[in-house]
Amino acid sequence: MMTLQELYKQLKQLQLPVQYYMFQEGQSPNLPYIIYYNPSEQHENADNATLHISKDVIIEVYSEFKDLSLEDKLKELFNKNKLTYTFQETYLKEERMYMLAYQISL
Repeated sequence: MMTLQELYKQLKQLQLPVQYYMFQEGQSPNLPYIIYYNPSEQHENADNATLHISKDVIIEVYSEFKDLSLEDKLKELFNKNKLTYTFQETYLKEERMYMLAYQISL
C-alpha cells in the first residue's frame, strides 16, 4: 500500500511544484502546480480492533489551460500504481485557471 510520502515522490516525478494542502500566501508558484491533501480516512474494524485504514486523498492540479498531456501523465501514474480514482474538472473564473481534482484511496 502506498504512503503519502511515496505519493509525494511520484507526483514530484511529474516535474511540477507539489505541496501538501496549500502553498503559503504569496508563495504560490507559476502554473501549473499540484496540491494534495488527506481530508479523511476509512477504518475497517472488527473485534474491537482496527484491521485496515484507507486514506482518502485529493490531488488538485491547477493550470491556465486544459493540458491533456498532463492529464494523461496523472492517469498513467495512477494506473501504474494500481490506484483507482474519480475525476472532476472546474474552471475557477475569478482566478482564471482550471482545477482538476482527482480522488484516490491509499
